[in-house]
Amino acid sequence: MSAIDYTEKMKKLGPLPEDMRIFWVGENVARIEARMPYCLQCINEGREIVAALEDFAQIIGPRVRIVDEDDLDIAKALTTSAAVLVRVDEKLTVDTSQAVTADGSIVIAPVDNAIQAASLPLSGRPRDGKARREQDYVVTTGRDPYEAYVALTVLEKAAEVQILADALGGVRPIPERTARKLRQNYLSKYSKAGRKRRDQEFIESGESDYINDGIESKEIAQEVTEDLEAAESNKASIDASLDAEFLLEEFKQRGSMVSFGKKLIEKKMVQGTWGNLSVRLDGSEEDYMLVTPTGLDYDSLGPEDMVKVEIETGRYERRDSDGNKKPNKPTTEMNLHAGIYKSRPDVGAIIHTHSKYCSVFAACNMPLEVIDTYLAEEVAADIVHIADYAPSGSDELNANVVKALGGYIKDEDMESVDELHAVFTGMFYGRKGCLIANHGMVAVAADLDGALEVAEAMEEAARKLINQRLTRLVEKKEGRS
Repeated sequence: MSAIDYTEKMKKLGPLPEDMRIFWVGENVARIEARMPYCLQCINEGREIVAALEDFAQIIGPRVRIVDEDDLDIAKALTTSAAVLVRVDEKLTVDTSQAVTADGSIVIAPVDNAIQAASLPLSGRPRDGKARREQDYVVTTGRDPYEAYVALTVLEKAAEVQILADALGGVRPIPERTARKLRQNYLSKYSKAGRKRRDQEFIESGESDYINDGIESKEIAQEVTEDLEAAESNKASIDASLDAEFLLEEFKQRGSMVSFGKKLIEKKMVQGTWGNLSVRLDGSEEDYMLVTPTGLDYDSLGPEDMVKVEIETGRYERRDSDGNKKPNKPTTEMNLHAGIYKSRPDVGAIIHTHSKYCSVFAACNMPLEVIDTYLAEEVAADIVHIADYAPSGSDELNANVVKALGGYIKDEDMESVDELHAVFTGMFYGRKGCLIANHGMVAVAADLDGALEVAEAMEEAARKLINQRLTRLVEKKEGRS
């Protein structure tokens, strides 16, 4: 049985490394080997990569170790992390004649070879020592090759962030215990959900015969089939109230969210399923918002995948264009979006990303000074504030972000929010963005076009300040200052 070719899906996240190799090394474990510039720099400097950002903690773990190229050491490192940095002894000879070539530069070990012949250990190389690499490299793993590739992109970003953070005094890691909890939560929820959706894509496209036939994959395929059958059986139960849900304007908003999700990928502001966006829906008796679903890749989302949520209560229900109920859940940051809308009536759209340069400041727990006058006008601030760290989806994080954006928070001891709102209005009202410690950034505006402009301006402001600080750091080391 052949493995699914995930390369086209991977390419949507960016150009693939030229020497990347992909292996299935278990029934539900895929492995990628590649040489990534910033990861290699970390190996050269003897610098382990730590979880200073939540996406890293969830997808990879608390830290990534550096080990010598030894199958046992690599396997041990991969029991506590989804990645490892491998230091190669340059004296080893290399024989890649046994490699299995597919699609040019990418080498893939088919599932049946890896499992039935048992010729590949977790390191992904023959146990006889042949087909060794000549230079240092990186290993990432996942439930399938796509997840392993997302881990690779997140790892490389984390390595670059950690190196750039030297100009700001260094990163402030998430406590290791917290990082371990985040990793376990990811494995138990989002990882499986993402794999299920990718399998669903292949089932719907008629490629179900190519799905890895491990036990877990069979369970996922069964769940997907049941979901599709249930959707078909619900066609006759459309409620009259759905007429309002699928008005033309709402469809336009749904389509716009799909378009902007793809733009975020193209601009490298998100990786895989990380980050989220929403729009406020007007014209109804209750206030609603559309948010992106949890655990699903942006490149595969359609208008019907967006989840409609009642802002005040958090109640949600997603249906497709035929009115059938769907199992998608809203982003785990749903309450964060709702909190911003409730506290900022001027906001009609929100973009939350883990973009690289803003992530440097987030990893260092530092506010962003906007040194460019034009960019300061775009973000409506000379200083972009940073919200204190709290776990994703928590009420504490929601309150921290609302405060950093200058919104008001309803106090249950007060008869109304008006008094508190008046206090904040004079001081902070109108901020268009903020950073989130050890997490990322949030940009808000009247619509998605405006929110994206703010997000790009924040990222450019962060890039300019980091470059300025790096220049000073180099000059200081060279004795020129």
